[in-house]
Amino acid sequence: MNKIVILFVLIICAILIIGIINFGEVSQIEPEPNNAFFKLEFGNLIEANRGSYSWNDKETYVIADSISPVEMDYAITLDVKKDEMIYFENLEGIITNVTIYNSQKQILDTDITFDMNEKYIVVPSLVGEYIVKVDTACDKGKVWYSIKLNIHDDDKL
Repeated sequence: MNKIVILFVLIICAILIIGIINFGEVSQIEPEPNNAFFKLEFGNLIEANRGSYSWNDKETYVIADSISPVEMDYAITLDVKKDEMIYFENLEGIITNVTIYNSQKQILDTDITFDMNEKYIVVPSLVGEYIVKVDTACDKGKVWYSIKLNIHDDDKL
């Protein structure tokens, strides 16, 4: 009888140990892109909204889909002037594309100057509130970030 109890306890212990080991593997954190921040030349860092991404860490590949940048909530609307430079911090890789949306949620056919390696964009010569989507890419994958701008005439800010 004692041998059966000891055997039963050993089997239970083995199952628990295997479960703990496997649980540690299952609960690994999925890879994801850095949080990106933006700022004006002499401003504070402000966190950008992170959108959809495909990301990997050599072992795990993650695809995350998000809502459109025009549907997102923005904690801060950045007041800027035309032709001002907005710098991005903590971006991995390079900027591959920049898209601007107007308040009617339409993509504008406006060229936006940006530097893919230095990671800045130049505020377009528009006036009003706009959403700017910045696409990035690196060896780990692709991700886009967005910010909300209130663009003013030079003399109004």
